[in-house]
Amino acid sequence: MPRGMFLGDRIPFWNRREIYVGSSLEDFNRVRNVLDERKIKYAYREINMGGWDFNRKFMWYVYVHKNYEEEAAFLVRR
Repeated sequence: MPRGMFLGDRIPFWNRREIYVGSSLEDFNRVRNVLDERKIKYAYREINMGGWDFNRKFMWYVYVHKNYEEEAAFLVRR
């Protein structure tokens, strides 16, 4: 059964918006670096999907406060 955990600053679910979901560790780290550079607070959730292939073992979800959703989504897409 998948387990999830929130790390970093917690953002209440009614104020957070998901800007990234994926299984690529490289993309997940790129998103975090971009947000860190712009000093945008975020929270992320890691879900262990099981299996032996590390590249597909985890799903990462990244959330920002709804006030920063547009800016963060733009930065992530670049």
